[in-house]
Amino acid sequence: MTSPPQLPEADDPGRRKGVTITDVDIPFTRLVVIILKTMLASIPAVIVMYALLAAVGIGLVIVFGGLGVVLENLQQGRLRH
Repeated sequence: MTSPPQLPEADDPGRRKGVTITDVDIPFTRLVVIILKTMLASIPAVIVMYALLAAVGIGLVIVFGGLGVVLENLQQGRLRH
């Protein structure tokens, strides 16, 4: 058996190899189903992100809110250095 002939571009090591998709044929109803599934799958991720950002926000309020009280008391002379 002989090997299949190679194209000249296949010998170039610097050439990027890849696939180019030129067309996708998806029926409209199937596309709607894919979009709905994606939307439903993103709901838990949004909830987790909201919880994380709320925790960070509460942490910042605790740290900097307490710092403001301390600085205010220092300015009014209630706390000693």
